[in-house]
Amino acid sequence: MRTIFPMIKVIDDVEKYAKPSYWILFYSNPASIVSEACRKLRPNARIINICDMPIAIIDVVAAAMGIKDKKNIVYDCYGLNHFGWFTSIEYKGEDLMPKLRDYIMEHEILLPAAYLADKKALTGSGEGNRHTKDSWYYVWKGVYEIMKNFPDTLPNTYLNYYLQQKEFVEHSSADHTRANEVMETREKNLFDGIDKYLATGEITEDVFYAGSHGDWIADLAIALKNDTKARFLVITENRGALPNMPYDAMVEVPAYIGKKGPEVIAQDNIPLFQQGLMMQQLNCEKLLVEGCIEGSYQKVLEAFPHGKLIVSPGAASPFALRAPVQLAGTLGLTDLPPEGRS
Repeated sequence: MRTIFPMIKVIDDVEKYAKPSYWILFYSNPASIVSEACRKLRPNARIINICDMPIAIIDVVAAAMGIKDKKNIVYDCYGLNHFGWFTSIEYKGEDLMPKLRDYIMEHEILLPAAYLADKKALTGSGEGNRHTKDSWYYVWKGVYEIMKNFPDTLPNTYLNYYLQQKEFVEHSSADHTRANEVMETREKNLFDGIDKYLATGEITEDVFYAGSHGDWIADLAIALKNDTKARFLVITENRGALPNMPYDAMVEVPAYIGKKGPEVIAQDNIPLFQQGLMMQQLNCEKLLVEGCIEGSYQKVLEAFPHGKLIVSPGAASPFALRAPVQLAGTLGLTDLPPEGRS
């Protein structure tokens, strides 16, 4: 929630100083909540919201399928940010979904065979691809667990936290979280690389090269500038793209990108199973944003029971209270209960 108002200030600064033809490429978290806030507070802002998790999933799919030129992979997907499903994945016209489904069922995980050869390295600390190590191992393992029950689509890996809460709590540690893992890997490597550059003037390429995630946003900027109509997954106002979702929902769907921005690819009605889950999560995010904008503790509290991460209002109350207390100066919440006013 604390990201909302700084992002609004960024938009205001850009509109004040940039050319009217500016584009803001928003690539930060929580993307769903911040994009909803931008829609409500700055509806005319020229902003494109994207997320790198889908491209990370496609990277792993390509490696598992032995595909090196992954830019020839075309996929259809729908959902909310961090809350979506791949319905088709094609490579040069070949439908990969049956082969991919068989691979996941056989290996009981979505990871390339080369990584699976040394499971000990996958679940321990040390060198290697951080997206295949430590808690990430269970993220890719969770794809198999979800698809055992719901085999028709490939889930965004974040759905593990919504559909397998119990299992993910059991193999998680409050003393060593995903945040600790990031600080020990990506953050440490980056800071060490900066220190080395400042001391020697030498640039360590693997520290500063962002891989597919960097390519993704660079390619998006090129598509905007050169009007390429390249296909991307964007977070955008629905406006009928998913007919049985609200018109103003911020959904994550494919679009062609040109100089005028996203041209969203419309889809059919989504199945009731996914629609029901999405509506719960959407309402959670909308209430959180409204609570921040209006300064309402009550709406923040009401948001949490809609999400599947918290199972009861009683469990939600401490979270709803702690967030406003920590952020009260920024959010201006005016209806805190007595225990939250000190």
